[in-house]
Amino acid sequence: MTVQDLRSEVAWKCNLLQALLAFCFQLDSRNKCNIQDIRLHATEAPAKKLRDFRDLLDKEIRRFMSTLRCRARPEVLYHRIIEPELGDKLTFGYVPKYFLKELFGGYSQLIPDWDSYPAQCLFGFDFGGEFGQTKSFEFFLPEVVLYEDMCLAYNLAVLSKYESKPGSVDKIRSKTFKLHLHTAILSSFYFVEAYLNGIAFDFYFRMKGDRQLSQEEIDKLGEYDSERGRERWVSFRDKMLQYPKIVLGRLKDPPLTEINCPEMKILVSEARALRDSLVHNSPKFELEVVGGKRQLIGKKVRSIIDVKMEDVTTIVDAAVGYVKKLDGLLQAHGHHRKVDWLFERDEKGIFPAKTFE
Repeated sequence: MTVQDLRSEVAWKCNLLQALLAFCFQLDSRNKCNIQDIRLHATEAPAKKLRDFRDLLDKEIRRFMSTLRCRARPEVLYHRIIEPELGDKLTFGYVPKYFLKELFGGYSQLIPDWDSYPAQCLFGFDFGGEFGQTKSFEFFLPEVVLYEDMCLAYNLAVLSKYESKPGSVDKIRSKTFKLHLHTAILSSFYFVEAYLNGIAFDFYFRMKGDRQLSQEEIDKLGEYDSERGRERWVSFRDKMLQYPKIVLGRLKDPPLTEINCPEMKILVSEARALRDSLVHNSPKFELEVVGGKRQLIGKKVRSIIDVKMEDVTTIVDAAVGYVKKLDGLLQAHGHHRKVDWLFERDEKGIFPAKTFE
């Protein structure tokens, strides 16, 4: 092996060790400096010194790969996985749990309650060693972010509540209040659908090889048409009906319906009408008779004009209540998922500060 070959080997092993340290949440300033020193000295070191660096790196790499219970050889892990994703730009990045499980078998020892995190959960790693990530970790779940959006929008609506009075209208305050109401309505649907998509995705990965799914079930969970080789969307209501039914074991009937779950009834009826008035607004008027007369203004426009705080409160509470009810069913059937981020409104009528921690 030439000196140049040795330098190249030392370089990629430095990167591999740095990544492994980050994966173990041990890339502190001291470890980062040690790797940087090797990189610096390797640029001009003779062959013997380069071999010493290589042997030292190999020893440390083996140690941390053992900690992580790595399922690939060092060169495979680096050249086929780490290098294509990170290259030399080692920085903070997110890695999904399902991918971490394919690479490593030791995270139950590194992350408390590892098994309760869903497959789609993204864990943050400080590959660049810029934040001193050695005692805590970051995780990202779309359903949590959208839940927080809903809660924050609702709280802001409460704080900015405004009712115009004859002869005195503050248009900015009025429009700001309506903005928060609209945002809370939309976010409640984004949150519930993200949660439903999440349990479908998580179930598919958890059940691989453990339970035989029909192609129809796989397609429904993945919103895909395998016969035509293209996406096929599942409606919001069908997800509420079918996803729990599939996940809980091919029940004869959906476990939650508009009949036995008032929260679901709200979300697929009056709440859905309000949501559609915002997403698919149309000025057309309906021919229906309301209060003994025909309406000159279409109901989608009326919905935007007439939306009230109590309407939004009902929708937001239904979104939280539905997810809590569905989570209770999942937990009772052994599908343990981490939902300690889910809170109801407190005695003040708003979502508490711990909602956003």
